Amino acid sequence: MFTRILKGSILASFFLIFAANSTASDVTQTSYSKVDSATLQQIANDPLWHLLLQLKNGKPITNDTSIYISKSFVSPLAEAQATIDLFQRNTQNICNYPARLRLLKRYIPEFKSITPAEHCAEYRKFVESVPADSIKLIYASENVTSASSMMGHIMLRLDGTNDKGIPVKHGITFFTELDSLNVPHIMYETLMTGKEGVFKVAPYQEFEQFYLYEEQRNIWRYTLDFNEQQRHFVQDYIWELGQQSPAYFFIYSTVRPLLSCW
Repeated sequence: MFTRILKGSILASFFLIFAANSTASDVTQTSYSKVDSATLQQIANDPLWHLLLQLKNGKPITNDTSIYISKSFVSPLAEAQATIDLFQRNTQNICNYPARLRLLKRYIPEFKSITPAEHCAEYRKFVESVPADSIKLIYASENVTSASSMMGHIMLRLDGTNDKGIPVKHGITFFTELDSLNVPHIMYETLMTGKEGVFKVAPYQEFEQFYLYEEQRNIWRYTLDFNEQQRHFVQDYIWELGQQSPAYFFIYSTVRPLLSCW
């Protein structure tokens, strides 16, 4: 199902970064048993684990290692062990990684009783304020006056009723600002080293107003056929990305792993 909105484009986009600093309440420490090697291997082989780690053929799809707990990448198995160790050292550490926790609960029974919403105030505020009763893929058509927008722009839209009973729509986007006229340098950064990325979650109306009336673009909307569990996972992964500072690569979009999760 999709809807097309016709309009169009002339100005470049500038947005403020979405800042979500996680805080947590005090949590009683629990004694955990060691996860056996067979279970660790199952986690490491899970396709969803690879998507969470942004891997292709077991390797990072970019050279940006900021999303990894050790700030470097060794293997899917090593990152699984590092994540488990982090959660076992202090339960508050789950506040930055609710999507990882959601996956680990499938394999580690001791983690099933941990609920981020009970321990993480900022995370709880996010899921209550940015509900995901339905998820849409938004495509804004190309803007030939902007080098960064010549292939269009993809973002997500989360719709639902918040904790105050108010229907809301939020846009989720990831982009960079082209702050130089040196085209070869821009191409090198966006293709090889990565530029500083801007990850933003905000009321959807401001995105739509910008694309339709300021940039005069066409907008296409596609409703994604996700069940409740899948929507919660995407919601958790959006929160995780908000805690990180991923680099922007022209050939890679943060939206891609979100759409490939299932």
